Amino acid sequence: MKLKFWMIIFCVPTLLGVGNASAVLDYGFGSQTSVVGNYQRVSKKVVDAYSYVMNPSRLGELRKPYVSFGFLGTYGDFLPIKDVVIGNHDTGKEFRIGDVSTDYDETLGGSFALVLPLREKWPHIAFGCGGFLPFGDLMKVKLSSLNYIPSYPMYDGRTQRPSILASLGLHPFPNFYVGFGTNFYFTQTAQAYLDLNPDNPGQIINMQVRNNVSPLVSLSYITDDLAMSFNYRGKSDYKTETLSIADVNASLDGKTASLPTQFILNGSSFYDPHEVELGVGLPLWKKLSFSSSLTWQMWALQENPLGQFESSIGSSAEDFKYRDTVVAKIGLNWNQGIYSLRSGYFYSPTHVPDQSDSNLNILDTNKHVFTLGAGFQLDSILGAIDHPMGFDLHMQYHALEEKQVDKIHPDQVGGGGYRIGGRFFTYGLSMSMEL
Repeated sequence: MKLKFWMIIFCVPTLLGVGNASAVLDYGFGSQTSVVGNYQRVSKKVVDAYSYVMNPSRLGELRKPYVSFGFLGTYGDFLPIKDVVIGNHDTGKEFRIGDVSTDYDETLGGSFALVLPLREKWPHIAFGCGGFLPFGDLMKVKLSSLNYIPSYPMYDGRTQRPSILASLGLHPFPNFYVGFGTNFYFTQTAQAYLDLNPDNPGQIINMQVRNNVSPLVSLSYITDDLAMSFNYRGKSDYKTETLSIADVNASLDGKTASLPTQFILNGSSFYDPHEVELGVGLPLWKKLSFSSSLTWQMWALQENPLGQFESSIGSSAEDFKYRDTVVAKIGLNWNQGIYSLRSGYFYSPTHVPDQSDSNLNILDTNKHVFTLGAGFQLDSILGAIDHPMGFDLHMQYHALEEKQVDKIHPDQVGGGGYRIGGRFFTYGLSMSMEL
């Protein structure tokens, strides 16, 4: 009981103090979630705690506490964009041709997960929490209304943010499980006042950061030979609003004139859509199991996909909407004694529409994602740590389909044409242990 108490005391401040989501939803942590998803039947001593946090209804299966720690890294390599139109009259600039960088920062961070049974008798109840904390910069926020500059928003800084989830699972009826959880994220507003006068210039900045949560709801039907799950994940809209007021004072003939100018920039620094997911896991042979899932991602519900800029000297607003997508995943898991091998594949069609008749250059293509994982388990380490534990390696390889981008009008930004595509890797190592 003391162990449970201190574990809850540890987790709750962590959840309240950090608060974001979704790199964990995009790429998964731990070998099982990253490689084969969250629907495999459990057939080993030490379970992957990450998979239970991601699919909270399955927490009701647990009768022992487990903890997982590890790290996750990313690396991207995208096709260069050279000799294209990067400015024109519509963007308020002179006509220019140049290059656009597609080199984005890598991410490396630590991951953790804890699952803890709270009630051993029926109805069984269990708690779980988990997430990811980047090393170095805790978070990189980029919000721009200059949407004509080509960029890959799904990879430019998207992984450089903390992710935290908390969940509760119940086992109310035989073979049926229910789970509830939350993604923690935040919104922020900032106000800046600039007093630009030649005698005593100054600046005032105020910023407010507010915690927000999005819901997780999960239902599972589980037998010895079958696991079926339904998951709903609410949207996480990291809204950012900035208000800047520049007060320019000028003196003429002994008189001082004040020229206040106001600038407002609104948008989403990150956005994770509503998701509805159906998954199944079942054994194929004694040592081999199969999992698959379909996920409906409701990108079209995002209110303002692009940054909106307003000022007393002009504004920029684009009528632009993403489209919904369905992501299909499959995975295989092979267990031989203390060893495990995993592989998987999923296809993710792009949610970004065609922009050939505009200055916009929001870049993304259909993705083929290949996953691999391996692990082994020990009952103890040389008798020094007398707890069953498992060690796992995992990786994802995102192959972005190459695509030619051509503009209808050659003087539009991006005119001259360019190809998009590339590759993106995630890799990690995790350790799980029975407490």
